[in-house]
Amino acid sequence: MPRGTLPSRRYFLASVSAFPILAFTGAAAARSLSGTLPWKAFAGDPPQPVNPLGWHFFTPDEVATVEAIVDRLIPPDALSVGGKDAGCAVFIDRQLAGAFGKSSRLYMKGPFAAGLPTQGYQGELTPEGRYREGLKAINDYCRSAQRKNFAQLAPADQDAVLTGLEKGEIDLKLSHGLSGGVEADRLSRRAL
Repeated sequence: MPRGTLPSRRYFLASVSAFPILAFTGAAAARSLSGTLPWKAFAGDPPQPVNPLGWHFFTPDEVATVEAIVDRLIPPDALSVGGKDAGCAVFIDRQLAGAFGKSSRLYMKGPFAAGLPTQGYQGELTPEGRYREGLKAINDYCRSAQRKNFAQLAPADQDAVLTGLEKGEIDLKLSHGLSGGVEADRLSRRAL
């Protein structure tokens, strides 16, 4: 603007609108990230602290069954502890009580069509529902065959039941398209 002339409205608006742009150019500089992420994983769903007392998901009967199963899958010996003492049942309990058990990060709306064996379970039950139904079916089978729950069987009889499930020789009464062999395999993979 020439010296001695009054500022025009256009000049005033142009200079005022440029002020915020010029004022924040320093803060808008790019920053480089190295070594850390600018966000925290699972910030909206933090992991639950371990509670050594009590069970979060399993009922007392289910606890006895799961502890017996993991002790047969990972038996104690002179060199190491078994699956129960290693905390496998506690790990499974905490997983089923959390986001995994509720399938909160999976799409769980129908329609539920039968999938290929390589696609895994394609039904409406969450992992917690599959575990509940599978453990109940194992105990029902043991009560009908030997009049005892799985946890009350002798170790050799427990091994026979688990082997029969794995080989598909024992047909559990499961609904929702579940099979005993697949559920036994899922439990053994979780324990290991």
